Amino acid sequence: MIISIIFSYNSWFYNFSYIRGYSMLEWMQKHRKYLIATVWISALALIFAMLVEWGGGGFSAGSSDTIAKVGNLNVDRSEYLRAYNYLKNLYQISDDSEAQIFGIDDEAFRQTVRTKLLELVADDIGVTVTQDEIADSLMSIPAFQVNNRFDKNQYFDFLSRSGQKAEFFEKLLGKEILNEKIQNLPLFSPSTLELNTFLSANNISDDIYIKILKRSELLKNENFDISDSSIEDFWNQNRGNYYKPSIYKIAYVAIKPSMIDIDTKNLRQFFEDNKTKYADNAFDENDESLLNDYKIEQAKIYAQFASTFIDNYLDSNPNSQDMDKIVDNNSFSVLNLESINKLRESFISGAQMEKGMIPIRYAELAEDNKNVYIQLLNNLAMSNTNKHKTSKTSNMDIIEGDNIIIVPHFITKVGRIPLEFSEVKDRVKNDLLEHQMQTKFNDIAQLKLNEIIQNNSNISSMQHLGFVSLADSTQQNQNSIIPARNNIKVHSLKDFELKNAIAQIFRNNNKQGLIFLNDEKTLLYVINQQNMPKLDELFNASNNAIDEITQYKTRDMRNALFEYATSKYRIIDYRRKD
Repeated sequence: MIISIIFSYNSWFYNFSYIRGYSMLEWMQKHRKYLIATVWISALALIFAMLVEWGGGGFSAGSSDTIAKVGNLNVDRSEYLRAYNYLKNLYQISDDSEAQIFGIDDEAFRQTVRTKLLELVADDIGVTVTQDEIADSLMSIPAFQVNNRFDKNQYFDFLSRSGQKAEFFEKLLGKEILNEKIQNLPLFSPSTLELNTFLSANNISDDIYIKILKRSELLKNENFDISDSSIEDFWNQNRGNYYKPSIYKIAYVAIKPSMIDIDTKNLRQFFEDNKTKYADNAFDENDESLLNDYKIEQAKIYAQFASTFIDNYLDSNPNSQDMDKIVDNNSFSVLNLESINKLRESFISGAQMEKGMIPIRYAELAEDNKNVYIQLLNNLAMSNTNKHKTSKTSNMDIIEGDNIIIVPHFITKVGRIPLEFSEVKDRVKNDLLEHQMQTKFNDIAQLKLNEIIQNNSNISSMQHLGFVSLADSTQQNQNSIIPARNNIKVHSLKDFELKNAIAQIFRNNNKQGLIFLNDEKTLLYVINQQNMPKLDELFNASNNAIDEITQYKTRDMRNALFEYATSKYRIIDYRRKD
């Protein structure tokens, strides 16, 4: 089955010229999407990401720590968090709010699901990992070496500090090796036809005319119906959008890493364990980065004990009057130094903490609050789903923010409360007006596009950009044969808006169209003609460009494996985004 899928790629590629209704230029325009490279992150890098993580261990199927199921394999939240934290570190993103903007949470979820698909594919085609391979990989990890040789004491110390068992860690390592095997397919060199086709598609130039349509100008003489009856009709059609948001009730303990005292002995050990990250004199010079990382690690360790403390002494029915109202990330109350020291003493002695030793805070926060850590809201949504299954108060993943570690426990969720028309009439009126204006704006823009299509002479009133290529867009490629012009200007557009519009034009299959830049501006474009790169220009392609196309082809082979896996194995997403 897999072999047939892989070879079907070539039959598809070589028969492109026979697709009914497509000229060569149109085919090139349509299939530019194959030129967008996807980032393949080495699975083994996740091992190093978890060297600074605390905790670990297996989870039972159907527990609150299962976020998805792929075939017969569960996706544990711990696996997702390793991918999530790795991506945050990779892109140097400091907090969860910024991570949401870049889609880090969704990408981490996709990666963990993809990993499970790889495991299933590996089983289908008989790819396995031996104990010798696990041992070889384990001994090659720099963090477990002294003088370039594996040191079992370093390894056991890591296991002790991270609270993991060797069996669990080595099983995880075996999975990463397996994923690396199945991902590292041999490179497939492109044929001359493939090479020329991809180079040509990536270097087509379009002669483009544009016109910026502004909503305020197009609608200045328009009238809109916002009578009371229209407002009420709009509310009846959309009343599900008007409600008081759900409220989460949580218990939590918050720790500020900056408040943690430095223990010189522990700091030295931390430096020795992580010395590849710092300058040789970082310990002696009290390097700020070293001290900060040490405090964060200590805070995470103390957070483990705080989580156990909440488990033991949680009040599952707190008085609402005593609850913090969380309006933003600054609303969380952090432990004072005395409480932090009690956590530290409990960690050192191993003794169970007695009730009342540290304060447990109780709080309420709205489900639609955009000013708190998005990862916290996502975890609350998942905990709410799983609490319905378990009927137990749910502890959640620790949240690491800007100089704060939050240990949250989900208690309950108060559902949304529908709002009556009288409570939201002004809001509905504004929404109706905005809806009517945007609908009219889109209709007028479409009419102007139709006029252009019916009468090509109208392009004389449009701004002529000249010939542009992908190099002039947000998808610019350093291996492009045709360099970026860097002199394209449109008076009413910022540079990034123009580059983004050009990228969208190149992704579109139509010679004329509309690019909706935002609610206030739409770009109307017409492609007057296209230029293909000349044959002698193709010969000037760099080795990097050829290597890049080789990677594209190999990527498509890998994608064929995923298409096979996703068609065979069912993926169930247990996350809930109300």
